[in-house]
Formats: sequence, structure tokens, C-alpha cells
Amino acid sequence: MITYMIYILKVSFIFTILYSFYLLFFRQLSFFNLNRLLLLLLPIVSFLIPLIEINLASTITLKTELMPFDNFVSDLNAARIYTMKENSQFKYIQFIQITYLLGIIIYTFRLFNTILKTFILKNNSEQTPRTDCKLHKSNINKVFTFFNYIFIPRELHINKLETIITHEKAHVKLKHTYDLIFSEVIIVVFWFNPMAYFYKKSLKAIHEYQADKIVLNSNISKLNYINLLLEPFNTGSTSELSCYFNEITLKKRIEMIVKGSSPNLKKLKYILFVPVILLLIFLISDSAVNFQGNSLKINKLTSVKKNIPSIKPIEDKYSPRISSAYGMRIHPVDKVHKMHYAVDISAKFGVPIIATADGTVILKEFKPEGYGRVVIVKHNETYSSLYSQMSAFNVEKGQAVKVGDVIGFVGSSGLSTGPHLHYEVRRNGERVDPEDYFQ
Repeated sequence: MITYMIYILKVSFIFTILYSFYLLFFRQLSFFNLNRLLLLLLPIVSFLIPLIEINLASTITLKTELMPFDNFVSDLNAARIYTMKENSQFKYIQFIQITYLLGIIIYTFRLFNTILKTFILKNNSEQTPRTDCKLHKSNINKVFTFFNYIFIPRELHINKLETIITHEKAHVKLKHTYDLIFSEVIIVVFWFNPMAYFYKKSLKAIHEYQADKIVLNSNISKLNYINLLLEPFNTGSTSELSCYFNEITLKKRIEMIVKGSSPNLKKLKYILFVPVILLLIFLISDSAVNFQGNSLKINKLTSVKKNIPSIKPIEDKYSPRISSAYGMRIHPVDKVHKMHYAVDISAKFGVPIIATADGTVILKEFKPEGYGRVVIVKHNETYSSLYSQMSAFNVEKGQAVKVGDVIGFVGSSGLSTGPHLHYEVRRNGERVDPEDYFQ
């Protein structure tokens, strides 16, 4: 769950940067189709960037003294010693997780409730016979569109109703309701990010600009259409998934109508997104920016992944099972609610334990009050893996190992209740969920 939360925060950060970039450089352009496509792609690109892996390596020398890799190796008795500060931090993380899930539940209910209410409104409305659209009269106070249904008030008395219906038919033709549902899903996932709500408003604005353009192409003068927009409408409550005739700020719509088309040369501005996306890939993607000695080494993951943990440390033929996953748990010995930064894999006593990637053994020790017999393999400047509770070693410190080499055997040599492997994956010195690296 913690790994998922970190991923969501990364995506939210990327989305905020990309959407802010759109607001800064593109929202005033009249390339409405391009802007709509761009807005729809922003969340998708934001979800993909943290998953991108590229092959790039370079070294930049720094003048500051940086912590060497060996200092990342924690005290092997840490399984028994937990401070009050750590326990408080775990409770805080758990509170954040629960709050986030509650937000998702609330906003999901809100979305489905809105859809349900709109379909109930359709079933209770009076359909007006027309060949060009599905027009429904109902007890509402605004003209709006939902999927391919156009709703109008029963007592609507306004000039040029056909012009308004032309506007609403444009929403139907361009399938704007699907965009709005998409924006609501983004709000469900990023309900904590204010930019998600502004994003939906931007998408709605583009919808209105597109519909206005279609109406103006139907031989109605700009002046007459602007006057129609300025006619008074009831401003009652609105649905989150509907396209309303005069919901978006009229000032913005009138400005777009008056200013006309942007020069085609300005389409070149969209190229600016390329370096921004590349920079975000470099900074956020699943890659390494590592410190060693006086150097900052930047290593991007290779496609081969021989030096990245990518297999299970116990082969399936031995019928291993995960007895305790990564995350919060009640410690089986201490009976205390605390974070488990590893996976415990139960297997028969003496089953071989294999290296999950190429590397070098940097630690081989026996700590009976903690990890028991433990080995740490350093795979590269980013990754290392830890194997503990072993009954016996099969490697020496400083030895180079290949993926699949036997490094020890399952046991219960430390703080343990039975034979198992305590397996950790460390990325940039931080313990991450090993199951994310199983193939």
C-alpha cells in the first residue's frame, strides 16, 4: 500500500506540473481540438512517466562530502529495537492511507450517485419528437446535455431555441460527456489535489469553445450569438457530468468568440511539452540518482535487469509461500503493531536461497537476536538485497554472485517463530516492497 501511495503522489506531482504548464502557455490558444486532446492526455502521461525505464548512465562529480553506500546498511538488530518515534510515524502513515481510501470511496459514491440521478431524470422527463436529437423536457431550470440526451426546461420561453439546441447537439456529436466522466475519475483518484478540480473546469471550458465554434459556423452572426449568451437563464444547481449552455464564465467564451483563430504558427508551442516530459521522466521515473563517495552517479535501469532484483529468492518448485507481506503488521514475536519492510517466505528447512540479481556480497554476519544468519548483496549503485534467518551460508563476503546462485539455505537462526526467509529489496538505501520485483 505504501508503494502504491508513493506512486500516486508521484503521478499527482507530474500531473500538477503538466497541467500548470498548460495553463501558462496554452489555455488562451484557439486550437480547441488540440487543447482537448492535450488535456485528455495529461493524466495518462502522468500515470506512465513513473513507470518508464531508460538506459542512460553518467557521472557528475560533486565537491560536497556525501554519505558512502555502507552507511545505508542498518543495524542488524533493528528487527528487535523500535523507538516510539518510529511507531508514531507508522501510525501517521496508516492514518494518511485510511484518509485517502475514504476520500476515494466518498468521491466514487458521488460519481455514481450523479449518474443515477441523471438517468432517473431522463426516465421522468417528456421526450419531444425530433429526428435530429433526443430532446427531453423536464422540471429543471437549465438547458444541458448528458451523453446523447438534451434536456430543456418545460416552461422554457426564450428566443432562438434552435440555436441553443444546435449548441447542445455539438456536445452530443463531440461526446463531451465521456470527457467529463474521465475528469471525474481523475478527481476520484486525486481528490486531495486542487488541480484536479481546475482540470475539470478547463475541460468544460474547451467543450463550450468547441460547441460555440460549431454554432458560429452555422451562419449565425457573432453579435446575435453573444446577445443570446447574455440572455438571462436560471442559475440553479448543476450536475457534475452535464454540459450546460451558459455555465462557463461568459466573459471567457465571449473573449474566445471575439478574438478569432490563433495563428497556425503558434502550434509550434506544443513542442515545448517534449522537453518538459523528458525532464520529468529523468527526475521521476523508476531510475537511480545515487550518491557514492564524492560522486553523484546517475544510472537508469537497463532492459536486461541482470543487476536488478527480478526473480523470487526461492524457486517455485520448493512450494514457498509468503507468510508475511510488506507493510504494517503485528510482529509475531514482539506482538507489537509495526512496519514490516520485507516479505517473509515460508519454506522447508534447508531449501536453497538464490540471489535475485548479479552482484557482490558486501555483508555476511550472524546475529542470533535479530536477523540471524544474514547476507547482503549489492547489485549496483541503486539496488541491494538482504537475505536473513538462513540455516547456513553458501557465500563469502566480497564474493561475486550471479542471478540464481545459491547463497544460503532456509532456516530460523534469529528472532523467528519458524523456518523462513526474511527478504528485503533496497533502492537508494530505502527498503521497498520486494513483491514489486518478482517475475
